[in-house]
Amino acid sequence: MGLNRNIFCLFLGFLYAGHFYCQNSDQKFDLRENIRIPDKWELILETATENDEIVFSKMDSFRRDGYSKLLEYNHTLCLCEEKWRSYLTKYDLLETALYLPLALNNGSQIDCSLAEDVFENMSDFSGKSSEYIEHLRGICDGVTGFENFLYDYRISIRLIENLELPKNCLSLKKTHIVLEGQTLYRLSVIYNVSVENIQRENNLGESTQINSGSVLVIP
Repeated sequence: MGLNRNIFCLFLGFLYAGHFYCQNSDQKFDLRENIRIPDKWELILETATENDEIVFSKMDSFRRDGYSKLLEYNHTLCLCEEKWRSYLTKYDLLETALYLPLALNNGSQIDCSLAEDVFENMSDFSGKSSEYIEHLRGICDGVTGFENFLYDYRISIRLIENLELPKNCLSLKKTHIVLEGQTLYRLSVIYNVSVENIQRENNLGESTQINSGSVLVIP
């Protein structure tokens, strides 16, 4: 567990003068001044996800394509946080549970209210540390790649909680800075939207020509 925390610090190697920079983009994130101490459930997650090679690989996956995966997770949380926090209170759950619907849906936007079943299922947890991972396995029934889910769950919690990420999801549209070699098709896959919708949102007509460094609105 200690080595994993060191790797997380190494991942923050892009930190400079108090900012966390996105590779190949002008985007930067501040580190939060006050970072929550992991609760009991998160510590169990850390123990169950101790493969340092996978930890580093997962961290890198959140960084690719201008941090699109991290920003997608954050955007969904921003939209649903108020509702989900009401469920934490209703079912008397630890903070770590707040991020469970994100990991279950790989960060994709969902109907916030439909996630209540997830929180209700977590309220059935016995409280025994030795049974926590198996309880998650039961909730994840039907989700492909349980181990992969555990690492995404653990890493997404720390990145979202440690970094000052955008909280203006209700007022601003999502944007993407085009990287060298990216195509509209690639962006459609990253954000799970059609090429046609991206073209329409950015007044591109039928053109598929985009330039690196340009900013596109993602519908």
